[in-house]
Amino acid sequence: MSLSCFELGEQMLSVDDARDALMTLVEKSVAVEQVAIGSAYGRRLATDITAPINVPQNTNAAMDGVALSWPKEPPYTTHIQIVGDAFAGQAFEGEVPSGQCVRITTGAPLPSGTDTVIMREQLIEVDDSVTIDAPERVSFGQHVRQAGEDIAKGAVALTAGTRLDAASMGLIASLGHATTAVHQRPKVAIFSTGNEVTPPGEPLPSAGIYDNQSLHPDRHA
Repeated sequence: MSLSCFELGEQMLSVDDARDALMTLVEKSVAVEQVAIGSAYGRRLATDITAPINVPQNTNAAMDGVALSWPKEPPYTTHIQIVGDAFAGQAFEGEVPSGQCVRITTGAPLPSGTDTVIMREQLIEVDDSVTIDAPERVSFGQHVRQAGEDIAKGAVALTAGTRLDAASMGLIASLGHATTAVHQRPKVAIFSTGNEVTPPGEPLPSAGIYDNQSLHPDRHA
């Protein structure tokens, strides 16, 4: 068996060493540009993305049902009057009096005066009132998502240098950004050397080989 060059002391560069060596050839960082979120896949963020709003924006319901003020300890009221509705995108105006409730859908802002959501499956509704099935299984503050629970206003949602994927693009869009600042793609030129290299389409010399590289000076990395 013949020797390989590695058995004679030759060493290949590690990926990190090769990257460091290449970076010494870079005179300056690439420029920054604004791109639409839909065109940002695979790009790298040039700046941190800071949340301009709370996510979710409002304390809201995590279930369909009713919102009400619920005691932390018994006794519990089981028959409650309904005084209005709260829908996702349409908040209930005013304050809900103690001992009353508001119908609510998932994602709707929690009305003032309420702190707990009881899911629809635990309710028996007749006319404008509901009876709560198994009230002892209701916990104070249940099925409520707090404002800023996912991301608080002012928090860094994504750091500069992040490579954008579908999830991070969705996150940026959820913060209200239609565009984002990313680094421009560097332009990479690929070329082949050697007396034997012959461009495709040209007559092939007896000692030649065809160049199988795609020569596009404006090719993006």
